[in-house]
Amino acid sequence: MYSGERPGTGICNESEISLYIGRSSITNPLEVTAWLCNVVPNLRLDHSWHLTGHWDTSDDEEDPEFIEMCKRWAEVDKLFAATKQ
Repeated sequence: MYSGERPGTGICNESEISLYIGRSSITNPLEVTAWLCNVVPNLRLDHSWHLTGHWDTSDDEEDPEFIEMCKRWAEVDKLFAATKQ
């Protein structure tokens, strides 16, 4: 859990990094975004949590857990993009 200190305990990698996380589950999009933005601010994040338009989601689109995780990662995407503006 976030303790109020900078996420990553001050470690920061300024290099451009691309990270594919597949279908990693998260509980708090704000905490995930805060940590990623502080530790790897130039990250290009890619994941497989998409509600529509993705080849591997057709069997999952009705599953409530899948839908919730898609919403959480969409929030991370939105927050992360806002930090780059």
